[in-house]
Amino acid sequence: MQRDRFVPNVVDMFPINTATAEAVRDAIARTELTAASVAQGAHITPTAWRRRMRGQTAFTMNELSRIAAVIGVQIGRLIDLITEKLRMTSTDELRLYTLSETAERLHVTEDWLKKRVRSGRIPGRKSGRVWTFAPDDIRAAIAAMAPTSAADANRHLQGEGGAV
Repeated sequence: MQRDRFVPNVVDMFPINTATAEAVRDAIARTELTAASVAQGAHITPTAWRRRMRGQTAFTMNELSRIAAVIGVQIGRLIDLITEKLRMTSTDELRLYTLSETAERLHVTEDWLKKRVRSGRIPGRKSGRVWTFAPDDIRAAIAAMAPTSAADANRHLQGEGGAV
C-alpha cells in the first residue's frame, strides 16, 4: 500500500511571502539601518535573507520577531504592515496561472512557452513539476514577445516569430 505524500502548496504562499518581504523592506526603510545589518542582527544568513526578500521562501515567526527587535518595532506592528500589504494586493494579483493557462493567454503553445521559460527568456516559477506564472510574469512575457523593430514586426506578421 502506497502512502500519499504531503506536498505543501508552495504556490499559494508566494503572495504572502512577497507581502511579508515588502513589509519588512518598508519597516527597514523607516530606520537608518541597512537590510544587511538587519539580517545580521536577526541571525539570518545572507542566502536565506535574499530568498525571503524575493518572496521565494517564507519568514518564520521567530525570524520576524528578531527582525522587529533589531529595527525597534513591536512584532504586532510588523504583522499589521504585512496585513496592509496583503489587503492592497488585488485578488487577480494574488492568482498564479498554470503553464496551460498562461500559454492560452499568450496565444502560444505550451511547448513554446516551456522552452522559453526554461531558457530564462520569459519569467516563471517551478514548484515540483508545475510551472506557475504571476500576472507580472505574464506582462513581462508580453513585453518580451513584442517586436522591437520594423523588421521584427514584419517577421512577426508573416508568422516567422517575434523578438523572443
